[in-house]
Amino acid sequence: MTAAPFSLEGKPGRTKPNGAAKAAQIAFDWGACVQPASVEWYTTKPSPREWLLRDKRTDAGVLPRARVGLLVAEGGAGKTLALCQLAVSLATGVPWLGVFDVPQTGRTLLVLGEETSEECHRRLYQAVQAMKCAAPAAGVIDVCRSRAWSVGCSR
Repeated sequence: MTAAPFSLEGKPGRTKPNGAAKAAQIAFDWGACVQPASVEWYTTKPSPREWLLRDKRTDAGVLPRARVGLLVAEGGAGKTLALCQLAVSLATGVPWLGVFDVPQTGRTLLVLGEETSEECHRRLYQAVQAMKCAAPAAGVIDVCRSRAWSVGCSR
């Protein structure tokens, strides 16, 4: 199987409509992503799933650990504040929204779609204030402003 070009824009070889620099091109090998299901997949019990959070009320797992998740709602619903609070919870161990325990704290990557550095500062400050908790240690939360991808990652 041959590698097909893949851009961060999602469309092979496309540049940004505003004329900004062409998105980085990487080779994407679909063959490396496809594998046959072995007999063991049907006959051997898999290892237990690790959860990012556990519901205090039911002990049910919420959000599989080390997997991509998506929070969707209409504008102004509080998605960014909720995600900032989630990052603080994962960094400090304080239950998220008061209901979801954090089985294991650790370094957290917070990806925000359309925020400047100043707005990220405001959002994380608001999250800690709303949670009434101590601030995470320096360097435990890394913030990636995906808007910065299109403008060259200036701080």
